[in-house]
Amino acid sequence: MKIDNNILFGNKGGDLYYTPASNTKLQLTADQFEDLEFESVSGNDGTAPTIPVNQAYLKGFFSARYKETTNYDPNSAQNQWSRALGMNQQGTMTSSATMFMNKYPWKEALKLFGGSNKAGAQIPKSK
Repeated sequence: MKIDNNILFGNKGGDLYYTPASNTKLQLTADQFEDLEFESVSGNDGTAPTIPVNQAYLKGFFSARYKETTNYDPNSAQNQWSRALGMNQQGTMTSSATMFMNKYPWKEALKLFGGSNKAGAQIPKSK
């Protein structure tokens, strides 16, 4: 496998999630690709290009958090009865996210086309 000529930025955990043969999970940045056993890992850039990103959206993206709470009582009447009948136990889970499907301002999204001449969506050139 080759991992060549990529622009990698804005990834919270790492640019590549890699699981070697052992039971480990690695979150690697672009400058750590050389240590991997791939056929080729050249030309990757881990620096963010200068593009006109909406700052409020960017701040919200990088500060986004997910929270969940669970409640399971193995001794509740319902779970004791379910266990006696060989059925699944039950509990509850509540989750929340600070940023979920937030819409990017569409007029500002148009400015991203051609924002970087190195890669990404480009504005079509008329003939």
